[in-house]
Amino acid sequence: MRRQALVLAAFVNTWAASAQVFTGLPPVQPPLTGQEKVPADTGIAPPSVTIKTQQLGSYVLTLDPQQNWLIAGDASQNLFQRGTTGPTVTTTVEFGPDRWAYWSGAATPMTVSQDLTAIATVPGFSAAYKMQRQAGSAGTDLMCMAQEVSSANSRMLQGQVVDLDFYVFGGANLSASQVGIYIITGTGTDEGMQKLAFGFNGGGGGSVGWTGQNRVVGAQYSPLFIGRATRPAVVGLVPTTATEVGVVLCMTPNGTAGAGDFMDFSGIQLRMAPALAPFASQFTAYAAALLPTPPFVWRLGNQETLLQQAYYWQRNEGVGLDVIGGPCLASVSLRADCFLQYPVPMGKTPSVTFAPGFQTDANSGGITPCTGLAMTPGMVATRLGVTIGCATGVNVKTATFLYENGGSGMIAVDGELN
Repeated sequence: MRRQALVLAAFVNTWAASAQVFTGLPPVQPPLTGQEKVPADTGIAPPSVTIKTQQLGSYVLTLDPQQNWLIAGDASQNLFQRGTTGPTVTTTVEFGPDRWAYWSGAATPMTVSQDLTAIATVPGFSAAYKMQRQAGSAGTDLMCMAQEVSSANSRMLQGQVVDLDFYVFGGANLSASQVGIYIITGTGTDEGMQKLAFGFNGGGGGSVGWTGQNRVVGAQYSPLFIGRATRPAVVGLVPTTATEVGVVLCMTPNGTAGAGDFMDFSGIQLRMAPALAPFASQFTAYAAALLPTPPFVWRLGNQETLLQQAYYWQRNEGVGLDVIGGPCLASVSLRADCFLQYPVPMGKTPSVTFAPGFQTDANSGGITPCTGLAMTPGMVATRLGVTIGCATGVNVKTATFLYENGGSGMIAVDGELN
């Protein structure tokens, strides 16, 4: 028995001497290239296959997609508070759809409007942004639509690889052969679309662009298909010094515009995409299907509404006696001063414009219309609300409200990055 114990002890000592010592640290591994193969049980025949880590990374992104840094990327969710057809522009920069601005050259009138038909060929989308050259125009200036990401959100993109992708649909008379895709950065703070456009087009007339304006990506994608949607993508590295980011989509028309010389856009998204780092390029545009690019991710409708209203909110007068503001005070006998709270705090101190309308309570009883509507003298708009003066032809009550009156009154609160 003693001899057996000695033999067992000698065996244990020999095994212990040859065993590896655990240090608590994993062995050094080289970085993944995306070409490594991993066995996986798919649950279908054959039961086990090998896949590339790049494919696996793409699948993981579809399970937990990064958020879209753009607001109203899907035209189906755009509020179009300014109207479904924006003003025709040339050299001026205008906002049409919520959060989207656009401009062109002096010889090329264009507009951006809502299109409810063309992009509907893509499942999930019921509307698009139609960027269109005015029919009959022979101008060939660059036409662009763009969105600026606020500086507060842009800072989170510093040093990140980002992907910009979208669906584009060619109109029946599309004259452009390519779509220009740009990711722009700057080092200022919320410098706005006017400066972005001037800097993008090379300035002129004493105007300047963003501080440190830089093209992270400036690529052309073709071919475009008339009557059919395609999905291009670009990948870029945002500088670590960037404090504002913008995306710009452009077309350069040719010849004389027909009635359908337009591009439709929707499903526009800008997202962090570390898995796409090998594809980062300043001048290359890809077919999104060739990259591990996740599909477009929608937000819930109420989330999209609040995000858009944080930059612009317009209240058009409706029919009925719905209360839109108050309480009101009769600071002078013929004017009710009513506080109007916005549905969501604005991102910056806004400007407020009015069209006459609405009504309030008369001191003698009943309702009296506002013959004039303006910001109360001595008051300023804040990020939370504004005090509005409803001028009337009769004395008003000292404690009342502002009501709708079925007219054409309008209150527009503009906190855009313009």
